[in-house]
Amino acid sequence: MDALALIRQNLSIIRERYGVARIGVFGSVVRGEATPASDIDVLVEFREGEETFDHLMDLTFYLEDLMGRPVDLVIADTLKPRVRGTVLAEVVYAWGPAALSGGHQGRHRRHPLLCGGTVV
Repeated sequence: MDALALIRQNLSIIRERYGVARIGVFGSVVRGEATPASDIDVLVEFREGEETFDHLMDLTFYLEDLMGRPVDLVIADTLKPRVRGTVLAEVVYAWGPAALSGGHQGRHRRHPLLCGGTVV
C-alpha cells in the first residue's frame, strides 16, 4: 500500500494522538522515483499549541512503524526558502484544506522547535 493511503487510513490516530492539522507526502514517492531504499518525505503542520518535540518524534516513529521505511518528517514552518516552493508545489495532502483544494495555502514562519537544527 502506498504512503498516502496508509496515512489516510490512520488519520484519526495521527490527528488526535499527535495534534496534526495537515499532513502530506512529497519527494521521490510523489514523483514516482522512489526505490526500495528511499525514505518517505512527509510534510506536517501541527495544530496551535501541539508543536512539541515529543509529537514530532513520536509521529516520526509511528509513521516509520506504519510504513516499514524511514520517514523524513518535515514541519511545514521550517521549510527553507530555497526549497519551499518546490516542496509546496509537489506535496499531496492526505487531509486538510489543501487536500480538497489541490494547493497549499499560507506562508510559513521559521518554526521555533527546530531553530538551529538541520531542516529541509
